Amino acid sequence: MTKTRVFGEDTPFGKWLRENPRLESIECSLSVTDRDFLFQQYRISVDKVGTRKLNFMLNLEVKSSNGRPSFSQQETLYFNHQLLSRKIRLVDLSKTPRSVWHFGQYVLSMPGSSPDEFSWVTWLKFAKDGNLIPHKIDILTLESILKFDISPDFLLPIGNARRHHATKYLTIDEQMPLGFTTYRIIRRSR
Repeated sequence: MTKTRVFGEDTPFGKWLRENPRLESIECSLSVTDRDFLFQQYRISVDKVGTRKLNFMLNLEVKSSNGRPSFSQQETLYFNHQLLSRKIRLVDLSKTPRSVWHFGQYVLSMPGSSPDEFSWVTWLKFAKDGNLIPHKIDILTLESILKFDISPDFLLPIGNARRHHATKYLTIDEQMPLGFTTYRIIRRSR
């Protein structure tokens, strides 16, 4: 039988998966890890001109009660980190090229079950050898990381995301008469 959940209740799918004898973990050599959170900032203002077709992303495994990943989970998360940690050009659903800066996989360990319970948490990032490097940070720093105001690796402002080449088209935020904000694509003359 697949290992039972350590904390909390399973989702219906998780319960089905753990109790399914045809997907037994040892017999199938199968390891399944719940993915906690995927953060994505999808519209990034980079200069006075407007936004850039750029996304910032990171994956976050959350542990309560000062928990840490087991050896096997850390190895799985490290594989994930190595696969994802890169800057790459992808195509969005409208077939438009877009730059994606995926910072990789991180672990958040909290003394309780929520950041509101304490004034600090432990942010863990992967070293090149797969070890987790802990950083004790306050809640404002955590919020800055999750908003991509600071780098999840260096805990300093994210490097320059400005345009390096002239662009013909720009995306700008536009306030509509009814009060909501939308974006408009404009062509810049050369």
